[in-house]
Amino acid sequence: MRSLRIVLICIVMISAALCAQSAFAEEEMPAQQPQDAENDLQWVWGEVSAVDTARQEIGIRYLDYETDNEKEMTLTIDSDTILENAQALSDIKVQDTLSVDYLAAPDGKNLAKTISLEKYEELPADIDESGQLKEEMPLPEDDAATMAPAVDDKAVLE
Repeated sequence: MRSLRIVLICIVMISAALCAQSAFAEEEMPAQQPQDAENDLQWVWGEVSAVDTARQEIGIRYLDYETDNEKEMTLTIDSDTILENAQALSDIKVQDTLSVDYLAAPDGKNLAKTISLEKYEELPADIDESGQLKEEMPLPEDDAATMAPAVDDKAVLE
């Protein structure tokens, strides 16, 4: 009976020691994985300042919101760059407005991943630059009669 008690006490102590060891052990940190290129994706919106089709580069002028200063950057285009609202780099002109997703490389090259050319709708011919009608267009006879309120001359005089 005494030996059974000693065995049980030893089992309980070993179990307690193993539980305490695992509770106080430091967690192993997983090996740091290399950064995914998509995590470094940045965005810029601005006006085209230069287009170099031979070198496959675009200069863009943008507002740096942190410093409130206008800045310029050069974006490199490769075969994986997606163009939206443009078929080729030659469709993009100076003073066009672009929205660009790009990767900033450590060597200072900015690789464009997606370039969206902003397209603006043209104003209809009867609206000027300020958004006003150039001239009043008369209503057709039928519409003018239905839109004008009916006035009873006798009721107005009484």
